Amino acid sequence: MTFVDGLGAQYGYGFDGSVIEKALRVLTGGGRYSASKYSLIPCGRQPWILTGPEGTLLCSCAPVDRATEGRLTTEVETDTSTIAVEEQNQRVLDGVHQFIWLIEDSLGGRITEVEYKRSRGETQHVFVDDEADEQWAISAGDLAQLASLTTDPSSIQGSVGRGIQPPRGGETIVVEWDGPEHPVGYLEDGDIIAGYEFHWETPVGALEDVATVRTYRLTQSYGTWTVEYRTDRIATVVP
Repeated sequence: MTFVDGLGAQYGYGFDGSVIEKALRVLTGGGRYSASKYSLIPCGRQPWILTGPEGTLLCSCAPVDRATEGRLTTEVETDTSTIAVEEQNQRVLDGVHQFIWLIEDSLGGRITEVEYKRSRGETQHVFVDDEADEQWAISAGDLAQLASLTTDPSSIQGSVGRGIQPPRGGETIVVEWDGPEHPVGYLEDGDIIAGYEFHWETPVGALEDVATVRTYRLTQSYGTWTVEYRTDRIATVVP
């Protein structure tokens, strides 16, 4: 197994013992063989090679189920500790770091470990506070979304203030955004303000592109946290 990606359809992507056995049977025709005459060459996340006296096979990688032992983890350093996470997708790992900071800063928890879980075809990472006996589950997709958000609203203010090019129309326009109502990490009615994003939207049936800022928040439902947003319209461009 070569990669643990929470955004993938399976736990990993690579090859395991059963796939190697099938490749050997194809190459040797079955029966006995001398292992010293054959070489298996893994090529990272690319296809792998099996070569021997009969020739060479170029073998494709395929989804691999979660291992029972020796699971691959990545260490994520936080302000309070270092935590091992079953994940190698950097976007998700960046979201893990952001999620831990939001939980510990806004809710007062202290994450001690992260558990891996598959639920309804998607990967969830469950953040556990052993001391307080609490946990927070969130999908890998939502963690990746967290990683893409702007946490400093002044960066959006600066970019739109210098002038932006509408997706339709040739003139650059300047948009003034006064900033958010609440900073990142603010706890409002049980939700946590998580970040901001500038976005062009085209309402259904409209003939204009609308410049907006989305305010994202973490919200909880039945023990699972999701990332949702509210749109604030800041400018309109008529093509």
